[in-house]
Amino acid sequence: MIGTLGILILAKQNQIIPKVKPLLDAMMTEAQYWVNESLYDNVLQTVSEDEIE
Repeated sequence: MIGTLGILILAKQNQIIPKVKPLLDAMMTEAQYWVNESLYDNVLQTVSEDEIE
C-alpha cells in the first residue's frame, strides 16, 4: 500500500515531477491537507529538497 506522499516521492524519483515541495505546500495550504512536521521534513529529505532556499 502506498499513500499520497509516497506517490509524490515516486513521481520525483521517476522524473515525472521536478519538485515535491511546491506540490506538498499547495496541498497543505489550498487543499488543507494536514501533514505532521516531522513527516514533512522526512519527505523533503528523502527527495533531497531539505536545503534552505
